[in-house]
Parts: sequence; C-alpha cells; structure tokens
Amino acid sequence: SNTSRYTTPDNPSVPDIRPPVGRTELKRFTPAQSMSPATGCGLFARAAPSRPMEVLLTNDDGISATGIRALYESLSTLADVTVVAPREDQSAVGRQLSGRVTVGEHDLGHVVDGTPTDCVVAGVQALSLDPDLVVAGCNRGANLGHYVLGRSGTVSAAVEAAFLGLPAMAVS
Repeated sequence: SNTSRYTTPDNPSVPDIRPPVGRTELKRFTPAQSMSPATGCGLFARAAPSRPMEVLLTNDDGISATGIRALYESLSTLADVTVVAPREDQSAVGRQLSGRVTVGEHDLGHVVDGTPTDCVVAGVQALSLDPDLVVAGCNRGANLGHYVLGRSGTVSAAVEAAFLGLPAMAVS
C-alpha cells in the first residue's frame, strides 16, 4: 500500500491512514463567502479551485439503490464523482468495520463487499482517492434524531470520513 500509518498530532492514539504527501490544505470560508461563485457552494473548498471538485460517493442501501444513482447523476454535473458503495444493503450497521473486504468494478464505479464505513476506508486506502468531499446517501429512509449516530450506515460513512480528516455529509 502507498499509504502509511501514523498518528495525528491531536491524538497520538488514533491512527491516521491518509497519505502524508500530496494533501492539499482545506480553507474554511465564512457562510457568506461559501455561497459566492468564487468559492463554490460549501463551507470548505480546496486552496486551488482551478480543478473540478472530487467527490467520493457512498451509501448504505447498496450500489443498486435508486438514491445513489440519482445523487451520482446530480453531483456529476458539478464535480468528478467516484462511487464506492456496498454490494448489498447495509442499513443500520453503524460504524462497523470488516476485517477484510473485496473491492470490485461496477458500471457506476466500485463495489465493496462490506459496510459503508469499509467503503470510505477502501476508497482512501485501496483506491488511493483523495476526495475534496465525501457524500453518503441518498438514503432510502430518514435519518432523524440523535440515535442515528451509532446506527445509521449512511451517517457512519460520513463520520468515518471526518475521522480521516475529510469534509463529509450524509444525505437522507
């Protein structure tokens, strides 16, 4: 693997699996700046806006779900989108990680025999993606209330991306 394991400066007990080189710093914008055409629609943007935004798209309903295809088609008009999604429905698996996963090709992108959290990790580690944003969804059901943090595969994929230092959102 071309990624190395090292700990974060903030928490030496948490492994950071991001590649140590080639990482562009994220710049935080105020809400007013974030809505301007110069910075794009979002609170975070890459320092060099001269290239298309790269999005890693995953879900918990599986790669054959209608929602991920609709979100892929919508996001593709704005960004370069790479799909890394579970082969089967993985709803309500939380932040479960598998010991080993298989990553395969699919007409929409990449399919993983694992959980949504596995998909985010596989996208960054096995596929060496360096997305500007991770989007998890579009979920078949609603993710409402605080209880979803430990249960929802969609929300857990976004949480895993955040733990990897990547901006992320869950969409229901």
